[in-house]
Formats: sequence, C-alpha cells, structure tokens
Amino acid sequence: AATLRTQFELLDIDYRGLLIYNPEWQVNYVVGARWGNLEQHFAAGFAPATGFEQVLAESEFDGGGMKLGLESLRFHPTTQFFCYGKGYASFLAGTFRTRYEFDSPTQTNPTISGLNLNRLVTMVDLEAGVGWQSFTGNLRFSAGYLFSSWFNTVRVNEFINSVQTNNFVDPSTNFRGMTCFDGLTTKIEVLW
Repeated sequence: AATLRTQFELLDIDYRGLLIYNPEWQVNYVVGARWGNLEQHFAAGFAPATGFEQVLAESEFDGGGMKLGLESLRFHPTTQFFCYGKGYASFLAGTFRTRYEFDSPTQTNPTISGLNLNRLVTMVDLEAGVGWQSFTGNLRFSAGYLFSSWFNTVRVNEFINSVQTNNFVDPSTNFRGMTCFDGLTTKIEVLW
C-alpha cells in the first residue's frame, strides 16, 4: 500500500493598474508579492516474508518573492457578461526541506536521510474563463480553467531516487523539477 499527498498554498498581495481601456475591453498590469508553500508526503508499506517494511519521504517548500502579470477582459456589448484571460510569472526564493526514512526488521537501524536546498522557484499561471459583473462594476462572479507550473522544485519521487542512487548533486531530474497543477476555478470579487 502507498499514498502520496500533495498540497500547495499561495498568498498574493497585488497592485493592478489599467494599461488599455475602452468600453468593450481592457488590459491591466499586475505587480505584487507572493508567498508559496508546496508539500509532498509519501508513505508506502511492504509485507515480505521477513516482516513489515515501510518507506516515508517528504519534500516541503516555503518561499516568497515577486509576481508580475497581465490580465485582459472582453465585455459583451449588450449584457453584463465578459470573458477574461490572465497570465502571471512569479519568482519565489525559498528552501526545500526533504526527509527520507526506510524501516525494515532486517536492519538494526533505519535508513534516514535529509537534505535542505535553497532554490529559486519560477511559477507560471495561465487562466481563462467567463464571468458576470454588476452594472456598477463593483461585484464580479467568474469561472474558468487554471493551469499552473512550478519550475525548479524538488519532487518527492526525485528525492527518493537520489537517496537510492546516492546522488544528491541535482535531485530534480524530471524536466528540471517541474510540478503542474490544473483545474476549474471560481471567484467572487468585490471591487472599489
């Protein structure tokens, strides 16, 4: 049996400014700060004839940095509906903390390994969707699809491979440690 749990958290503080505007569409620039947390926890248990064995591994990242982006809106000419597109690039400096443990009844001591790596993680976020806003423009509802890539990460499977091959020079061998998330997103915005 094995489990892999991956989760991330983001905190953004943004300033939006209007680049281009006319009654049917607009383009905004975004400058801000971002904090990010990425956690990956792996656990596996084996039951050979010699007794129960288990592998526990984790990779955790915390970092902060700057965020840059562009946002565009295209308004419907006769209704309050709109379509939108957003693109951001973020650069987070932080530390990956990794840990590996292997317990077996055939060993007197468990195999334990850990590694801390400072990295600059680049994030690229792309989002597109549709929405509705009130006549005053102060309230917006939107739904879309988000694709996010984190580059230069230390994935837990790559760290396990580094421990097993005893090669810690660069534990990110899969496309330079690329981790991707995608899915549907919904937002309620209050603007002033």
